[in-house]
Amino acid sequence: MTDTTLPGAGLSRRGLLKVGLLGSAFLATAGVTASLSGCSASVPASGLATLRSSDLPFLRALILVVLAGAVLCGYAPALSQRLCLPVFDGVACAVQLVCARWALDGAG
Repeated sequence: MTDTTLPGAGLSRRGLLKVGLLGSAFLATAGVTASLSGCSASVPASGLATLRSSDLPFLRALILVVLAGAVLCGYAPALSQRLCLPVFDGVACAVQLVCARWALDGAG
């Protein structure tokens, strides 16, 4: 009988968790730095507090994919416009406020 196992990648579970943690910390730091320095400042879309008009096509497509089996296909675009985008906007606003507060004074 021949051995069919593949050689290990040289990365243990602990090593993988460390790489993931460092990557997440780097991305979070870059995001907070960009938002505090004004790199990502732009005008929000009409009727929304946080989401830009350039974010809306991606979110509409994402909502259609996520809701594909949950609602009838004809109702999904209207549902995404009326219900989901304001919810995403509120969540984005809350996350932005919490992250800014944490970055500025260390309180969550």
